[in-house]
Parts: sequence; C-alpha cells; structure tokens
Amino acid sequence: MNKIVKLSAMALCVGLVSGCASVSEEQFKALESRVGKLEQSVGGAVTAANEAKSIAAEAERKAAASMSAANAAQATADDAAEKINRMMKKAMRK
Repeated sequence: MNKIVKLSAMALCVGLVSGCASVSEEQFKALESRVGKLEQSVGGAVTAANEAKSIAAEAERKAAASMSAANAAQATADDAAEKINRMMKKAMRK
C-alpha cells in the first residue's frame, strides 16, 4: 500500500511539473511536503492495521482455546449425566 501511495505521489508530481510549466519551486516544495505528510499518515495507518491484525489473531487463538475447554467440560458433563442415568435405572430395578 505504501508503494502505491509513493507511486501516486510521484505521478502527481511528474504530472504537475510536466503538465504545468508555471509550477514554481515553492509550489513544488509545498507539494513535496504534503506528500511527506501523506506518507507519514499511511505509515501510521499501516502500523495500526498491523496491530489490529495481531490483536485479532490473539483473540482468535483465545476463542479456540475457550471452545476446546467448553467442549471438554461438555464431555465431562455428558459422562456424569450418563453415569447418573445408569445409577437411577439400576436403583429403579431393585
């Protein structure tokens, strides 16, 4: 994404310089400054996106672990219920 922004900015600069002969050095420097600020903003956005991706991956890992623990607990509860049912049936036969 960063490359796209740089290429777009360079294309914009080239287009302005070649398309408008009346672009002054001052205007060109102002444009360069704006492009620099844009690159910084994009860099910050990329960093934030990477952090969000990392947090989402950690949340997914924790969710998978929680699901595994819940499945194990359900299996234990099912086994206990089956034992209770067998005991009740055995008691009813007596």
